[in-house]
Amino acid sequence: MISLFRIDDRLIHGQVAMAWSKAANADIIIAVDKTAANDQLQKMALLLAKPSGVEARIIDPKAFAKTYQEVKESKVMVVVGNPIDASKIVKELKGKENFDINLGNLKSGDNKEKISGSIYVTQEEKLALEEIKKDGFKIYIQGTPTSKKDFY
Repeated sequence: MISLFRIDDRLIHGQVAMAWSKAANADIIIAVDKTAANDQLQKMALLLAKPSGVEARIIDPKAFAKTYQEVKESKVMVVVGNPIDASKIVKELKGKENFDINLGNLKSGDNKEKISGSIYVTQEEKLALEEIKKDGFKIYIQGTPTSKKDFY
């Protein structure tokens, strides 16, 4: 069961590892990012950031369905590195799971527009967020579990 689905380009870091995983009561964190999944050094650093007592897996987006099938009986926190991959995963879960999407940090960059606080998206990422909403999922912006929740 998905206890939290978050889009955050930092994947597993202090805020996700400590505050969000605790708020989600997660047994396992699945971080979904092609680059991180294929870079052993980055993968090792992300795994070091996980809280003790919580399992973590760093996977390629193409491996999500298989990985989720293996752990779906647990309380699963999914952290996806970008809205485009998140949209693809949400399509796989549509009709099987019911959850809202937490939109976390997405760093600024070329051709990115600020949509809130520390959230910047390209036009393609913005369209992916709209697709997620069309698929019936609510998207909210909330930096920490104790901060105000604003729906996107």
